[in-house]
Amino acid sequence: MKQWTPNSSWTLDEWMRETRALREALTILGAPLARCLPGEPLDCGRSVWEHYATYAGMLKGVAHIKAECNLGEGPGMDLAERAYTDQLASHRH
Repeated sequence: MKQWTPNSSWTLDEWMRETRALREALTILGAPLARCLPGEPLDCGRSVWEHYATYAGMLKGVAHIKAECNLGEGPGMDLAERAYTDQLASHRH
């Protein structure tokens, strides 16, 4: 995975900013993470792209679990699913 780089035009600084934003969102939602990105005090040796992919997956999971647990079956969860689908479609040109 270390040799992998995503298909994106973002600069490394943009990747770092976006990865930190995902980490902050997870922390706010109750899933605090170590500050272990490349160059940070607890640098774990994984790339910024590995962190981004991990955090994005975690955020998707946390959001889904929160919606499922707090909305349950019915119109609330249906609305959440539609909003997710619409948001996804709007970003896929």
